[in-house]
Amino acid sequence: MTFLDGNKTYIVGALMLIIAGAAMVGITIPGFESIDAGQMLMEAFGLIFLRKGIASV
Repeated sequence: MTFLDGNKTYIVGALMLIIAGAAMVGITIPGFESIDAGQMLMEAFGLIFLRKGIASV
């Protein structure tokens, strides 16, 4: 899986953004019924920007 080297964190962050966005508009995704959409949104951005910061050093 060398084609995903350096991109797995961005993929996870993007999936978190999609799940949080769906929860904000009222779409329930199985397994994520009781999430706080705002909290997950901020965690996704934190994960993405943390990875971007580490990669740029």
